[in-house]
Amino acid sequence: FFFNDTATTEIYTRSLVGSVRCVQETGYQRRVHGDIKDIKKMESNMVELDHVIGYNGQYFNTVLYHPSLKDTLIYNIGALIIIEPLNDKHNQTFLRGHDMEISTIEISHSGKMLASGQKGSAFLKVPEAPVILWDFEKKKPIFMLKGLQSCVRFLKFSEDDRFLAAYGDNNMLVIWDCRDGSAAHTRLFEFPLNLLCWGPTYTKAKEKHPSYIFCHATSKEVFVSSFEYDIGSMQYGMKQGKCQLPSTGLLRQYTTSSVHEEFLYAGTMGGEICLFHLYTRLYKGSIPISSHGLMCFTIVDGMLYTGGGDGKLKKVNILEGSWALEKEVQLDGKIMSISANLDKKELICGTANGKIYRVLSGDLTCLIHTDAHVNCINDVAFPLNSNDYFATIDDAGSLKLWDVGEYKVVFSVHPDTKEGGKSVCIGENMSIISGWKDGHMRCYDPKSKALLWAIPNAHKGAINSVYADTNYILSGGDDGPIRVWARQTRQLLIQLAAHTKPVSKVMPDLNQPHIIHSCGMDKAICTFDLKKEKKIVGHSIKNGVIYDMSQRKDHELELVTCGQGSPIYFWDCDEADPVSFIDYPYKVSTIQVSNNGKYLAFGTETNELFVYEISNPAKFNMVGKGASHSGPVMKLKWSPDDKQIVTAGADASLCIWNFYGQQQLTLNLTLFDITYPLYK
Repeated sequence: FFFNDTATTEIYTRSLVGSVRCVQETGYQRRVHGDIKDIKKMESNMVELDHVIGYNGQYFNTVLYHPSLKDTLIYNIGALIIIEPLNDKHNQTFLRGHDMEISTIEISHSGKMLASGQKGSAFLKVPEAPVILWDFEKKKPIFMLKGLQSCVRFLKFSEDDRFLAAYGDNNMLVIWDCRDGSAAHTRLFEFPLNLLCWGPTYTKAKEKHPSYIFCHATSKEVFVSSFEYDIGSMQYGMKQGKCQLPSTGLLRQYTTSSVHEEFLYAGTMGGEICLFHLYTRLYKGSIPISSHGLMCFTIVDGMLYTGGGDGKLKKVNILEGSWALEKEVQLDGKIMSISANLDKKELICGTANGKIYRVLSGDLTCLIHTDAHVNCINDVAFPLNSNDYFATIDDAGSLKLWDVGEYKVVFSVHPDTKEGGKSVCIGENMSIISGWKDGHMRCYDPKSKALLWAIPNAHKGAINSVYADTNYILSGGDDGPIRVWARQTRQLLIQLAAHTKPVSKVMPDLNQPHIIHSCGMDKAICTFDLKKEKKIVGHSIKNGVIYDMSQRKDHELELVTCGQGSPIYFWDCDEADPVSFIDYPYKVSTIQVSNNGKYLAFGTETNELFVYEISNPAKFNMVGKGASHSGPVMKLKWSPDDKQIVTAGADASLCIWNFYGQQQLTLNLTLFDITYPLYK
C-alpha cells in the first residue's frame, strides 16, 4: 500500500479493497466498494487537522496580505502555506505540495495566483528546489516549475501577472510564462544575484506584445534591463542595461527591492536604501535608515515603512524627497517581512523570533498576531484534567503555555541560559516544571510569570524526561540515573542507577505510584520499586534504541516502547519477550496511549502521525493518519478528553488534530496481520 496526500496514483489490490469493512460503534455496518480514496477519506475523518501554529521568520517575504481580499493573511509554516482570515484563526486553509521548507512566497498583483519556492529537496539525488504556481481561488496548483536548485531566493510577478521570475542558489535565473508554464528565459550567472524585481510594463508603437523593465543586481553591479519580444525569434529576450555607478564603485549586499514611480529602491545589509533611476540608469544616492541592515520595506501613499535587523519598524515620509522620519517602534527580532492590507491602514510584519505583528500604518501601534517557536520543539505537556492549555519547550530555550481555544501564547519565558530546553510537564496547580540541557530543573508560575524554584545541576547534561504530581518529581537525563525528588522541598530522595546511556523517558505506573518505569538509549526498559529502592523488572531490545514509552490502560497494563531499529513493542512484566508488536520500518520518536486506553498514537521521522485502535488485544487496526509537519514529529500528546492530539515537529511547528475515534468509523483491514500495518 502507498498512502500519500498529494499523490494522484495509488498502488493497491482490488481483492483487499473489496474486503474492507467499516463498523461504527452504534452498530451500523456497510461495505466499502471501489476506490482506495474511500479508505483515505475514512482516515482523514478519524484524524483531521484543525490548526497549525508556527512561523520561524528565517526567510524574507514569507508573510503577505492578499492584495484584493480584505484581511486575508498568507504565510508559511515549514512546507505548508497557510491562508488565514485575520480575525478568525480557526478558519485556516492549507496548501500542500512542497517536500521541504518554503523559502519565499509571492502573490500576483491581481491576487489570482500565488507562487511559492522551497529549499532543495533532501529526497532526491539532486537538490531540486521547485516553484509551485497556485490558483488562489481554487486553492490548487497550476504548475510545478523546475530548474532551480538548493534554495529559491527570489520570486517576482510581472506587473500584468504574465511572467514569473525566480532565482535560486545555483545562480540560475528562470522567467516562466504563467499562461502555460513554459520557460521564456533562462540564464546562469557567474556571480550570485541579491536583487530581483520587475519594473513598469509598456508597449512600443506598432507592437502588440508588451515590454517589461527588469532589474537585477550582484554585489558590484546593478542592471536595469528590458525584457522584450523579438519578432525574428518569435520569443521574449533580455536586453541588458548596466547602471552607471560612482567612479569609486558601489559594493553592496542588497536584501530587498521595489520599483516606485521612476526609481528602483534597493535595501542593503548596511542599513541604507540606494536609489537608481530606471530610465537614465543612473545611481542617484543612498539614504541611511537602519544601523543593523535593512531587511524589508514597503511604500504606501508616499510613506516608506522599513524593517531593520535591529527590530525597528520605521515610518519615513518620502514625499517630495523629504525623507523625514515620522515614527518608529521596536519589535522582537529582525523584521523579515512587511506587507500592507487592502485599505492600506494596517501592516503585517514577520520577525526572525517567530512573531507576526499587526501594525497600524498611522501611529505604528502594534499587537502580536502569532507567537511561535523558532527551533525544534522537544516536548509537549497537558495539565492532568484540563483541555484548555498545553505547554511546549524547544531547542532555542523557549518555554511557552498555549491557550487551545484562542491558539495564542499566554505565558512565555526564555531563561538566561546558553542551553535549550528538553522536557516539560504541568503540575497539579498549573505550575510548569521544565528540564533543560544545562542540567537544571526550573518551575514557573504562569499566572505571576515568576520562577518559583530551580534545582541547579539536577543532572549532568540534558534532562530528557520530567514528571511531577503531588507525591514526587521524577527526572531522567543524559547521565543515566533516575532521580526522585520531594515535591515540596525538592530534596533528592532516591537515586536509581540502572541505565548506562541517556534516559529517554521516566514515568510512574498507572496503578501503583511507588512503581516507576524508565527506558533509555541503552536498549533497556526498567521497572523500579521505590519502597524497596531497587529494580524489580527488566527488559531489553536486541537492536536499535528506545526514544519513548507509554502504558496501556487495560488488558495487562503493558508498557509500549518505540524507537529506531526495532518495532513498537508491547511488554508484560511477567514475560521476558514482547507480547505483541507493530512493525513500522522507520524511526518512531514519540508514542502515547490515549487516556481512555483504546487508541495508540505515534509520530515518525517521516513527518507523520499514526493512530491505532488497540482495545482488542488480538488485532490492532489503524484508524487514522495525518501528515502536516515538514520535519520529524518529535513529541505528541493526547488532550485529557482524547478529542485532540497535539504534535510538535523538528520544523518548530505545532499541529492540533481533531480525533473522532468515539463517533467515526473503525477501519478493519482483515487481510493484514496485526504486526504489519500500512506504511509508506
